[in-house]
Parts: sequence; structure tokens; C-alpha cells
Amino acid sequence: MTRENIFSDNRIYSVTDFGAKGDGVTDDTKAFLDTWNATCQSSVSSILLIPAGKTFLLNPIVFQGPCQFYVRVQTLALLFCSRALVAGLRLINSPQMHLVVGFSSAIHITGVTITAPGDSLNTDGIHIQQSRHVIISDSTIGTGDDCISIGTGSFHVNVSWVTCGPGHGISVGSLGMDNSRAEVSDIQVGHCNIFSTMNGVRIKTWQGGYGYAKTIIFENINFTAVMNPIIIDQHYCAAGVCAEKSSAVQVTDVRFIEVRGTSSSQVAINLNCSQNVACTGITIQNVEIQPAQQGGQASSYCFNAHGTVTGVAMPALEKLADRENEIDHHMLEKRVGVSALLHEGREDVVVVPAVSELQLPGLDAKLEPSTCATLHVSVASMATWSHLLNRQTNSRKMKRWRLATAALSKAIAEAFSRRSSASVSGSLPKARPHMLSKQA
Repeated sequence: MTRENIFSDNRIYSVTDFGAKGDGVTDDTKAFLDTWNATCQSSVSSILLIPAGKTFLLNPIVFQGPCQFYVRVQTLALLFCSRALVAGLRLINSPQMHLVVGFSSAIHITGVTITAPGDSLNTDGIHIQQSRHVIISDSTIGTGDDCISIGTGSFHVNVSWVTCGPGHGISVGSLGMDNSRAEVSDIQVGHCNIFSTMNGVRIKTWQGGYGYAKTIIFENINFTAVMNPIIIDQHYCAAGVCAEKSSAVQVTDVRFIEVRGTSSSQVAINLNCSQNVACTGITIQNVEIQPAQQGGQASSYCFNAHGTVTGVAMPALEKLADRENEIDHHMLEKRVGVSALLHEGREDVVVVPAVSELQLPGLDAKLEPSTCATLHVSVASMATWSHLLNRQTNSRKMKRWRLATAALSKAIAEAFSRRSSASVSGSLPKARPHMLSKQA
């Protein structure tokens, strides 16, 4: 989208053409109403334009339909704006998104109230895309979709002291639709109250996309009867269930800090990451989410997510893999010379979640599957794995780790001796996956 095609594809009605002065002294209320009436009665897609560089004096004003040209309008869009302040605005029952910020910078939205029925589709409160340095503060939003949605091209966005509900919560995404590239970073959401929503704080990406969503902080959030309080959904799909693809938006450095409240569903923390591109650098710090109903249960789900848990973590996240002592895969490539199994044409990291328990030679008990701590390696020599074992010396869980890895090493060696081309995969108990690079 560019400025040129926005204006070329629509009929433009400027308030100055209907008598607005924009001198900060003249009352321009009638000119704005006349412009709206002309825009509303147009038989083609139209835009009511408020030119930049002027100050318009207005009394309270209501733009009301129905209009001649049927379209699900966005009530207010700030496009190609810089250093703009939106304060004290009230938006009610928009047919689509209420307030859109696009291709803009240095935008401050504060004291805004947005209201729409909880069952109204696509009525996002505030949507941001292709914009940077956006602040949203001290606002109350209740809609039928995301209270705030942060799309691709968003950088340095700060959301604070927002009350959200009903709706779908505060979301980063969706990202990567139609195999597209997404770039989002430096997002902070803090001191927010979210109640009676479908989701709390969420990151949602489509399969097949690429790019990144990184450095995202959710801090000091309070939930009340939220269905999915914390959710990373890398299998977002309008059709319900979409096929797994080899690429996905990389989600990394996401922190949930001092997050508390109640969940109206059993799964209070849902980290559902891509099978082929793991979520990394996930931090859970002092998170306490309890069931909304007395006697209920709260649980967590973790799929291919890796990070750390510090302080309180309720519900527990045993399957969030600790990667603190992980060997750097570039070091493996240079010093060990490991050649990793190619997975769907990829030549970088090979990490495949285990779906069933595995009996390995040399280990009496079966390894229990861990959806967030798995290993997938190609046929390799015992010498390589002995070298790796000798380097892993500083983990408190090393004894169990050594047993599991030694068993895998033996299985790999046996496969090698049979000249088998099949790979060997298995879960490592509460450990992090090795990440092996293809040898240059």
C-alpha cells in the first residue's frame, strides 16, 4: 500500500472543499458534517480527507449512516502521519476496525474509549502496522475482536494502562499470512487489565511465513476470567487447521513478567510454536494464573518452546526447555564437524518434536516424550558424540543427560554400522535440544 494507490483507488472529499478554514478560530463543524454527508452519499468507495498542516476547531460531532456505498469502513485511519496526538476520542460501533495507524511514526493515543458488541466481527479497537514509536495509554477498549492488534512492520510500540474487554485481548499479529515476511520488534505491553476476553496477551503467526517477532515484553498484566490468558499460536489459521509448513516467523525473546489473574479455560498458558522453527528465549517470571471457577484446574501446554522459568510459575511449565548451557551450533560446525540431517530442504537447524516414547539400546527405561525438549540427528560416528559428551560437564542434570545421550550415541553407531540412512530421534529428559548445522 502506498499513498498514491490509496488516493487513486478512492474518491476524495476534502473538508476544505466544503468550507473548512482550519485556522484554529473559525468553527468548522458544519463543513465537516457537509463533507461527511457527501462522502456517505457517494456511490463509489470514498475518503473523507482532513488535510495536514491545519488546526480545525470543532464542536461535538456525530458521523452517522447508513451510506450509499456499502463498505465495512474503518472509522479513523492515521496514514503517513508523523508526530500526531489522538486524545479523549470516543469511537462506538465501527463496522470494522475503529482506529488504524499505518505507515506512521511518533503517534500517541491516550484517553481513548472504544466500544463495540463482543460478538461483532473484525472490529479491532486499535490496529497498528508499518509504524514505529507508537504509544497507547490510559484507554478503555471493548470490542468483538482484538482490543489492540500489532501487525507487521511495527517497531517500538508501548501499550500501558489499558483496560481491555470484551474482545480477543492484546495481540501481536497475525503475522506471515500467505507466506509473507513479517518484522516486529521492541513491543512493550504493561499495567493492563484484561477481563472476559477470548485471549489475554497473544502472539499469532501463520504457517509458511518467515521473518521475526522479537523483543516483546508483557509485564504487570492482570487477567479476570480470560479464556486463553497467555498464548503463542504459530498455527493460526482462519480455516481451523492448516498444514504444517517448513517455514515460520521466528518468535524469540518474549517475556511474561508479573502476570496474574484467572483463566476461564483449563489451559492458562499455551505456547504452541512451529514444529520446524522453535520459539526461543521465552521467559516466564512470576506468572500466577488460577482457575476462574472454584474447584477448577489450570494447566499449561508447551510445544517446541525454549526458555527459562524464574520465580513463581502457576500453572507449572516443566516442559519449557532450559537452554542455558546449550552448545552453540556454529561451534559444533567448526570444531566437531557434524553434518545434520536435512529436513524438508532446510540446511540450518534440525529440531523435531518427539510424539511417542522411544526405547533405546543401553537404556533400561523408555524415554518419556517431551514436546519442548527433543533431539533429531543424522547418522553420525561415536567419536562425534563422545566429543560432545566430554564437553557437557557443568549441568546439574548431567548424569541423566549423559545416560540418555549415550544411549542415543549407541543407537546412532549401530545404525551407522548397518549403513542405514534412517535418522534416530528421541526425547532428552528435561534438557535442551542440540542444534546441529550442516557442515560447510
